[in-house]
Amino acid sequence: MNYAEDRLDRRARADKTGATVAEEITTDLEKAHHVIQTHFIYTSTGAVSTDDVDSILALIDAHELAGRTLRDCGKIRQSVFHFGMAWKICQLGKQHDTDNCNEWRAVGDYAQIAEIAGFPEIGILALLYYRCQGRLEPFSVTHDESHLSESIGCGCGCGMELCGASPCFIAFPSESNLVQKILDAFEDLERTAFESSLTAHDILGHLALISRSKSPIEMHFQEMNNFLTNKMTIAQPILQFWDNQMES
Repeated sequence: MNYAEDRLDRRARADKTGATVAEEITTDLEKAHHVIQTHFIYTSTGAVSTDDVDSILALIDAHELAGRTLRDCGKIRQSVFHFGMAWKICQLGKQHDTDNCNEWRAVGDYAQIAEIAGFPEIGILALLYYRCQGRLEPFSVTHDESHLSESIGCGCGCGMELCGASPCFIAFPSESNLVQKILDAFEDLERTAFESSLTAHDILGHLALISRSKSPIEMHFQEMNNFLTNKMTIAQPILQFWDNQMES
């Protein structure tokens, strides 16, 4: 997610068509709403129809477009919801179309918008949950006609009942064994942090030093891992994002 680039793209389109930026925002949101309200990935029994890859990809794009557009007009809590839905559907789609479903980008966008919303801890948990190959819960795509009017309720007009319903939509399961393991690891790190004399200045200094090296990025990860292992009580493996490994 590149906020500055998105704004420049929208302004360029507005200049080209003679429209205002506000009109472009309205147009983009209407496009996203149309796809969300007309593409379904559920069967009549409520089960996910994962064979419809085109609808899955269209919904991912639509939720990302809605998220970017709502972010640009200041509706952050609704934006968080749509970026969260894009991540959920992306994980589903990745099972069938790995080339077009970039889950790492999707969770990164969700983490960024969660930080913008004032909940950076949710973004951190989301990134760690993804790194540990956490599975997302089945999601509801219920459309409530009463939410189609933006003036009714707290939604953006997409018709999804959870849109804007909370300050920060949590896309991953808030209660799970994996989330609890991550939280326990943070608690353990907090207890042991005082045992080390290593400071943030030391860590950043070494990071700056190794970043000048022309060695492959994998070697940077390994060197940083070795430095931290030798200098301090290291965090549990579940938190060691710098080793570039996915935990099972």
